[in-house]
Amino acid sequence: MVLSLLSALPAFAADMPKEDFSAISTLVQSWIDNGHYPWAVLRVYQGEKILYAGHWGCYNQDDNIANIASGTKVLESATVMTVVDEGKINLDAPISTYLPEFTGTKGRITVRQCLSHTSGLNQVKLTGGSGDHIIQKLAGVELPAAPGTRFFYGATGLTVANCIAERVSGQSFEDLFQQRIAGPMGMIHTKTGTNPLEDRVGRGNARGPLHHGARIRPLHGHARQRRNVSGQTRAFLQQCA
Repeated sequence: MVLSLLSALPAFAADMPKEDFSAISTLVQSWIDNGHYPWAVLRVYQGEKILYAGHWGCYNQDDNIANIASGTKVLESATVMTVVDEGKINLDAPISTYLPEFTGTKGRITVRQCLSHTSGLNQVKLTGGSGDHIIQKLAGVELPAAPGTRFFYGATGLTVANCIAERVSGQSFEDLFQQRIAGPMGMIHTKTGTNPLEDRVGRGNARGPLHHGARIRPLHGHARQRRNVSGQTRAFLQQCA
């Protein structure tokens, strides 16, 4: 989606309506000038209609690295599903099966609930550390809701699922992602782990050149063609499209 913004700007500029977005442009440019961001891109929609599109700074799709934000969740979940395909993770098993650090009600959270934002775990800020450190921290937080009863959108449940994938596979999440998703998809510049743009760490937190964001939506098409992205992973990616 972001790639289409960069390539399509000249084509739709003449058809854009007359709304005045100069204040937005001035504000974003001030962020660039003050060093908060090296570049930025923005689209404003009303339904399917593009009301405004702009880009600022020195973005180069071959060199600049971007946090792809919630696009990460598709990539993380797909990576975990490759481990499910191998039979090493049961989606309906309680997470305590794999992470005995989670006890009581938290231990009864299922892997499926972690992947569907229904674990009962709300967003928890993580500031780095090893997988074991992250597990210990999450195992100690209070559950704001019983598993399966509330939808909390965020990265916490996925982080737990990622830690399970690491533990049962004996590999780091970065290695799993590179070998099973990024490599087969040709996303050679997309990485996970420490985000150079933010002072925080997640178990996924994918980042890469913005044009790789365009690969997220067609993942299911490539998955059908790749023998090593298959089974439940392929079914999951098809549902995301």
